[in-house]
Amino acid sequence: MRNTRIIFIKELRDYFNSPIAYIVLIAFLAISGWFFVAGLFLSNQATINSFLDIAPLILLFIIPASSMRLIAEEEKLGTVEILSTMPLQDWEIITGKYLAAATLLVCGIVCTLIYPISVAIVGPIDWGVVIASYIGLIFIVASFCAIGIFASSLTRSQIAAFIISFVLCFLFFILGKILPVVPTPFVSIIQYLGIDYHFDSIARGVIDSRNIIYFLSMVSFFLSFTFYFYRKAKHRVVSGAAVGVILGIVVVVNFISYRIFTRLDLTHGNIYSLSKASVKMVRNLEDPVLVRAYMTKKLPYPYNIRSEYTRDLLAEYKAESHGKVRVEFIDPTERDKKIEAQRAGIYPLQFTEVKEGEYGIKEGYMGLVILYGDKKEIMPVIENIGNIEYDISSKIRKLTIGFKKNIGFTKGHEEIELHDRLKQKMMEQYNLTEVDIEKETIPGDITGLVILGPKKEFGDTATQRLKEFIDKGGTCAFFIDHVAVDLERFYGRQVRIGLESLLLGYGIEVKDGLVLDYQNQLVGITQQRGFFTIQNFVPYPFFPKVTNFDKSNPIVRELESVVFPFVSPVSGGTPIAWSSKQSWLRKEIRSLHPLQQYVPMPNEEKGPFNLAVTANEPARFIVVGTSKCIEPMYASPSNIALFLNTIDWLAQDEALIAIRSKGVSERPLRNISKGSKKAVRWIDTLVPSIVLIAVGLIRWRRREKRVYEI
Repeated sequence: MRNTRIIFIKELRDYFNSPIAYIVLIAFLAISGWFFVAGLFLSNQATINSFLDIAPLILLFIIPASSMRLIAEEEKLGTVEILSTMPLQDWEIITGKYLAAATLLVCGIVCTLIYPISVAIVGPIDWGVVIASYIGLIFIVASFCAIGIFASSLTRSQIAAFIISFVLCFLFFILGKILPVVPTPFVSIIQYLGIDYHFDSIARGVIDSRNIIYFLSMVSFFLSFTFYFYRKAKHRVVSGAAVGVILGIVVVVNFISYRIFTRLDLTHGNIYSLSKASVKMVRNLEDPVLVRAYMTKKLPYPYNIRSEYTRDLLAEYKAESHGKVRVEFIDPTERDKKIEAQRAGIYPLQFTEVKEGEYGIKEGYMGLVILYGDKKEIMPVIENIGNIEYDISSKIRKLTIGFKKNIGFTKGHEEIELHDRLKQKMMEQYNLTEVDIEKETIPGDITGLVILGPKKEFGDTATQRLKEFIDKGGTCAFFIDHVAVDLERFYGRQVRIGLESLLLGYGIEVKDGLVLDYQNQLVGITQQRGFFTIQNFVPYPFFPKVTNFDKSNPIVRELESVVFPFVSPVSGGTPIAWSSKQSWLRKEIRSLHPLQQYVPMPNEEKGPFNLAVTANEPARFIVVGTSKCIEPMYASPSNIALFLNTIDWLAQDEALIAIRSKGVSERPLRNISKGSKKAVRWIDTLVPSIVLIAVGLIRWRRREKRVYEI
């Protein structure tokens, strides 16, 4: 190892004593920095995804250029013969050179740490994802450098070495991009061979042993061939038989790792692992649960990824339940299995696949049947892997509880009509009932009552019935609009719905006016320009994007952001969501046009403002200063999660809230001035390169000084 260290230090010094290191690293940092800052404020998310998307492509060019000289130059100059006369083993020379090339590029990767640091200053970045992403980038560097030194061992020409290295790296890079046109029987193997599949898995924040073994296998494979081709046929470092054995070991290890693996979820909240709520639920099962997964094995891309994720998740259910969850995987290829699947409620889907150079239709299955005693629940198709844990756990919970609670919705006051998909989602857990409290009393079996955006005023009788319901311990959710908005004319006017005195009796008031916030949601504006239609996205202060939550409250504990369109402030109660410090209250609503410039007036009250509050006396209820957050045209996944969490909270059925919320992963940046944004852009683009140039100049001056002293 001492000789390897000597070669490593010599090669690394040679890099930094010549312009090569600085040209390579500055090119990498300049390109990646430009792409990073270009996408940062457009996405307005606290992630480094714009850098991660471009980094492998840049490395595809940079690494062959930096590694092409490693052995080819020694062969061309004849210095390889000089090295052979020294007390050095050939494997020590190759290993030292490889580590030097990899270290050079890792130095470049380390310099990009300024990107997540700058993001963390202006937004809630997930450092677990960042750490995993950088581990993935280091593995790509290690793999491409192994290919680079292998290519350099094949020829004396550095240009030829660069071309060979680039072609091989490009092959592994492009495999993941062509999956949509790969024939279905070969999708799994092509996907596994491509770097995309493994890097994307790590970059989402999950360290999976299968991906680690893939990258280590790639390094071992190409280094073993480098040992074989080094100095050609005269002095083999390893024999052809040894290379064959190494290749066989690589194949066997990857085959085994695909079936026996472990995962480490570094994401905040462990969003890609089974949640604590699911683990607790399956461990406390009184009787076993059987999950029959009807899944076609060979599915076209990207359905194969959905199928694989489901298999991994079901394996976690089985492992964490200590035997209380059993899983059967059934591939309905034979006629009797297809009939069995259809009788169970799982019907075939049609997928587009490539076969014999043409697009065709493939029939396949991708559904679950969950059995508990003589009861069953069906998931006819796995649609969204982001919600699959919630779907499975909620169905298991529904089977084990055996009954549904009743949730009531007031009607007769022009309340908001929930869209069918949201209704269907709620009906999986609850019975939904409409109640006209102007004409009838609230049924005693109602667990929670929702007042969702009424436009007509409540009468005295209805108000009294609501009060009696709350005083007897009934739970309520009030989504109240105090400003009626006309989006055709972009006009708003104050309204009253007759519930003001009721809420005031419990110490809560929805105030007049609307909250505007510089931390807001972009909205699309379509404009006609002659014969052309142009759509622009502009910030809209009337759509505050809330990131401040009471993390002790289960309704909002796992949420990162929620948009509250046309919201009024709420006083009293216990605040659970409030606007930013850059918000203000506008009581006189003259215009709501998105293209108008909105700035706070001197006499307007400044934020933050409470936008949603809860109370627990005499019963638990929640008041939100807008109902627009639930309307279909405004309802984002975070808003839907807020509403469904509210329903669970009303029903005091909070076990599934954490599972649902962890699939919602928006991390919006805080609003900063244009000058601050410009500063971030310049710092991230130029500072790493300037630091490298400064280091190069210092090293050059020191070397000049040593030469002068000699």
